[in-house]
Amino acid sequence: MKKRITICFILFIITTFSFSVCIAEGAEEYSLPGQSEQTLWDNPRTTNDGTPFVIRPGERVTIVDIQGCGVIRKLWMSMNYVGKALYPRARERNSQVWIECFWDGADQPAISAPVGDFFGHIMGRDQPFENYYFSDPSGRSLQTYMPMPFRKEARIDVINHFDLPVSMFHEVRCTMDEKLPEDAGYLHAYYNQLITDEPGQVYTVLPVVKGRGRYMGTHLGFRVKAENGLEWQHGRFDFSIDSDQPNMLTATLDDYCGSSWDYDRVYQHQDSGLLFSEYFQEGGGEHAVYCYHRRDPLYFQESCSVTYRSCQGAPVTEFVEWYSVDESRLKAIDCDQSLDDIRRFIAEGGGKPSDLIEFYTNDDLYSVAYYYLDRP
Repeated sequence: MKKRITICFILFIITTFSFSVCIAEGAEEYSLPGQSEQTLWDNPRTTNDGTPFVIRPGERVTIVDIQGCGVIRKLWMSMNYVGKALYPRARERNSQVWIECFWDGADQPAISAPVGDFFGHIMGRDQPFENYYFSDPSGRSLQTYMPMPFRKEARIDVINHFDLPVSMFHEVRCTMDEKLPEDAGYLHAYYNQLITDEPGQVYTVLPVVKGRGRYMGTHLGFRVKAENGLEWQHGRFDFSIDSDQPNMLTATLDDYCGSSWDYDRVYQHQDSGLLFSEYFQEGGGEHAVYCYHRRDPLYFQESCSVTYRSCQGAPVTEFVEWYSVDESRLKAIDCDQSLDDIRRFIAEGGGKPSDLIEFYTNDDLYSVAYYYLDRP
């Protein structure tokens, strides 16, 4: 009898704990506000007499300046379009109009990136898409739900490096409170790009960041040169977490993002996706991936840095076939073996024709790294 009561008590505790977890995970949608919690909306109707901000070439304009303590829950922006027509220079504009976010009066922006790449229009491409943090229902807007906490002030600037004026529409939705949890980090975003003909370069996705934080994910776009016509998805990320040497090494790009084998099939999932994969008629192409560590946290206590190297791979016979057609293509790769070595390897029966060879390439790269940090 005593044993039976003990078992029932344990089951009760387990059931109660499971129920509590479910309530905690699902309560936000219908929970009532605390005594000091409020909702704040900021848009041109409240800050600019109901008209969008017109930002001229070379001009910086502060479109949001919120005083107090809170969290930006949604940030939506859009630039001028003519009805349903595509903007003829959308890629240029998305790449040359920048967003910068400053938290708590900091001198340096925590977020600094082209609006396109930051909001998921990687390499400036307008297209409808949706993932957990970013979305664009029509291919005309810039929208994120990635939380942006601040304790004293939130300021958002837009800088126009484009050669035409830009009309900027925006809406910010915040929850305001008297204080945030001590472990609430500040959102940061670092943009980088590399235009190169030199193969094998180690590309900086995130330079060394000092402090306590969490790496949230990456937007990565790359342009493959016409000389490199084999499988483009063999690139890899290296993470240095609380170390001056890489200590977290990813699999190939398609595997790291959760796909495999059918690497150029476009997909959009909550935490990873291949936004586009386009092959050019003259050779080469453009591809873009995103990968977020929302459910698999990448924490760091002291420091974090991230690098990437573009890499292709192919069975040895395909490698020889591709680069034998025009051996000048070899200038665009960095390979441990020469073409003659590989031909000799095949001729002497040193391996199977299906044996894989990998080699570094000279892709142009564009990236945004997202992370939370213990300082603004």
